Amino acid sequence: MFRPLDPEKRVEAEPADKDTKTPIVPVPADAPPMRYRHQKLGSPSMQWPYHDAEGRLVGYVCRWDHLDAHGQPVKTILPITYCDLGNGRYGWRARGVPAPRPLMALPNILANPDAPILIVEGEKTWEAARLLFEYMAVTTPMHGAKSPHLTNFSCCAGRDVVIATDNDEAGRDFGDKVFELVRAAGAMSISHLRPDRLGVWQWKGGEKIRRSGSIPEGWDIGDALDDGWTVEDVQDARADPAFFVPYEDPADRAKRDQESEDPAAEPYTGPIFRSVPSGVEKRLEYVDKNTGITIVEWK
Repeated sequence: MFRPLDPEKRVEAEPADKDTKTPIVPVPADAPPMRYRHQKLGSPSMQWPYHDAEGRLVGYVCRWDHLDAHGQPVKTILPITYCDLGNGRYGWRARGVPAPRPLMALPNILANPDAPILIVEGEKTWEAARLLFEYMAVTTPMHGAKSPHLTNFSCCAGRDVVIATDNDEAGRDFGDKVFELVRAAGAMSISHLRPDRLGVWQWKGGEKIRRSGSIPEGWDIGDALDDGWTVEDVQDARADPAFFVPYEDPADRAKRDQESEDPAAEPYTGPIFRSVPSGVEKRLEYVDKNTGITIVEWK
């Protein structure tokens, strides 16, 4: 059991020397508030707590917004955990949460077993998504796209899951990794919220206007707020049956892409309709105007 410490032995700021840093998970109830300061960047611009299934704090992800050597805005993101520093000393340090890590807002996911789970990439995007998709249990793996395989997705078992991807190759890679992890966890269904479902539209003066030009590289749900989307607008958009589509198995997509590049490939001659537990679906094929990729959907 964790024993209370003399306040003089608590360490609040990162020293110049290297400590032995062993994360204590969950954070002890008598640990001091997290007031970590980076040696060069100071206090974080943003911080997000992560909790385990019992609601106990396990650590934070912190973000620093600053300028690089050329005066350009950049961000630094670090995990902060409460650590055993050795020799009877303890303090908050830039140290990762041991795997398996909990999903963001895990207690909320567990407290709402009937809500569909929306998985986004990164903590800042999570903040925007939970405002626009208030009827869903919104979450993200710690550090977004960097290491989803170190996160525990078991809470997705038997649940309807939607993966929202950013508008870039890294976003698609993130979605594919999460798809595999969620499927292995036993999700009941896995759908895709593609960036073009919101990204092709902007709201100006209360009017929905198609974006001029292509969706910006890296666009995500956080940008939807800047584009004027509201929770009511998103609810209306969901009336479109294609707002969420089944997430395409990455292996099937790779095979389709390979066949589309093969001039000798035979055109699709399979069934146009198929029977599913919920009824009958029809195969639709079209070219995405933004990406030029041929999309196959069953509706």
